[in-house]
Amino acid sequence: APKVVLDFSQTEYFGSIFFDVLFAAWKQVKSQNGSLAICSLRPECLELLQRAKTDSLWPIYPDAESAVAAIAGVIPIS
Repeated sequence: APKVVLDFSQTEYFGSIFFDVLFAAWKQVKSQNGSLAICSLRPECLELLQRAKTDSLWPIYPDAESAVAAIAGVIPIS
């Protein structure tokens, strides 16, 4: 099963098309019984996810290291 970490450390902003891409990726991973996590979101990007009420759909981690560890099963996914 795929284990995907999306690192947004270089992302300053995303728009509505981002949500389409994110949902498509999530559906693809989910259809293969995989896991998807998000990390390194800037406060502005996290706020957009919260406004869209999608911030609870995926685990969100402060950095790539903790996201990779969680999704690999080294630490529990929150």
